[in-house]
Amino acid sequence: MASKPIVDDAPESSLDATGYKDAESNNKHSGLYWTGIPSVVSFGNLLYQRFPELVEVAVNKALDKHVEEVRKVMFRDDKYRDLAPYYDVVQDEDEADTFNVGLFDVPSHLQDKALSVEYGDANQPPQGLLRKAALSGAQSISDDVKSNMNWAMGEVVLRD
Repeated sequence: MASKPIVDDAPESSLDATGYKDAESNNKHSGLYWTGIPSVVSFGNLLYQRFPELVEVAVNKALDKHVEEVRKVMFRDDKYRDLAPYYDVVQDEDEADTFNVGLFDVPSHLQDKALSVEYGDANQPPQGLLRKAALSGAQSISDDVKSNMNWAMGEVVLRD
């Protein structure tokens, strides 16, 4: 295993020609100038321990953003305005990595409207807003999860 370089042998000079002081040994902030293998391993272990939590937070942020955006679009459409509060993304109870997208807990007086607006009936053609939102939202959700994970993994260093 590699050993940490010793910086105590640095000469006790004042400022060099550039005006900066030489790197000094400082036990209080060890690893500030030199890190080495042990710090990489400890950071890797920290990421391994926190990874499930980081993924959960990143996915939930992305899904919340998606739901909020779709509800705004639904609220602007007169046909979907009454249904907007019921749009959600719910994790499948049987398969933890599967999500169901759609209208949930819709009151009985709005259920017929939800079916006729989305799938059409004798009086109106199908709109398909919910299906379009689910299909087109997949890429933006994926990008948001990636962005949130990159941010969260960088935050591990700052917080701990």
